[in-house]
Amino acid sequence: MKYLICCLLFTLTSIKSIGQELNLNVQVKAPRLQLVDPRVFETLERDMYELINNTRWTDDEFEDFEKIEGNINVTITEELSNTSFRADFFIQTSRPVYNSNYKTQVLNFVDKDVTFTYRELQPLQNSYNTYIDQLSSLLTYYVYMILAADYDTYEPYGGDPHYQTVQNIINAIPPGVAK
Repeated sequence: MKYLICCLLFTLTSIKSIGQELNLNVQVKAPRLQLVDPRVFETLERDMYELINNTRWTDDEFEDFEKIEGNINVTITEELSNTSFRADFFIQTSRPVYNSNYKTQVLNFVDKDVTFTYRELQPLQNSYNTYIDQLSSLLTYYVYMILAADYDTYEPYGGDPHYQTVQNIINAIPPGVAK
């Protein structure tokens, strides 16, 4: 029985360490709240973190020290309604420099005046091949842009498959939804 439990625990911990490619900090700030309970943004922050960091985005295996590190900071600039928001997204990533003990910046961009809807406890999902909702598509888009830029640092055109996924995400957005 002890042997079975040990094997099960080893298997579960191995699966977690092999999977995800990203180790991003996520922060959502809403400095001028008037309509929405601040807990909604805490839930949004947690849900974004879990989607980004706990989803396996590629078939490649990453050790912990190889994971793409960075930050996604979201500043809510306007509450359009109880479930609709305008925000600025700041995305920054880095990776270790081969054979050294320091990191270099790979991606640093700002996406201003992004509008999206979010209801507390709304599931956020990887939407690389199907449109689910604005926020899920947006986050999936950002992740594949991060992956593409990172893979491009290892070899010329290394990120092309991920750029193609980005294009697929854009093409899956239905007419009438802001792109």
